[in-house]
Amino acid sequence: MTQCLNEDKPEERAAGMAAGLTLLKSCDFVIVGVKYGISEGMSAEIAAADAAGIEVVNADKLRYKLEHDRRAWLEEYAKLHACEFCRGSRLHTCTSYRCQQPYREAYKYAEKHFTSG
Repeated sequence: MTQCLNEDKPEERAAGMAAGLTLLKSCDFVIVGVKYGISEGMSAEIAAADAAGIEVVNADKLRYKLEHDRRAWLEEYAKLHACEFCRGSRLHTCTSYRCQQPYREAYKYAEKHFTSG
């Protein structure tokens, strides 16, 4: 909000903070850059995110978080769809996720078709 509001005017700063906190509520996670320290406004947004159960991620660790989330999504997809990749699924009833080949095929399929990695 710094491009359209003046931080030196308390009412505009309060309006900017309120708008930022409203936007924060729709976030899946919040990225915090700490290179230059944490301002009062950043501290309030971090506290609001924590209170709302929104994950706060250090900007330096963002790449690792995104890769972790991507792998977790691929694993979940493979668990849910492994039977669709099982050649013998029409011949028997699957009772577990022990079928590693269909799991790997589902994982690779998701990796190729649903993610950029």
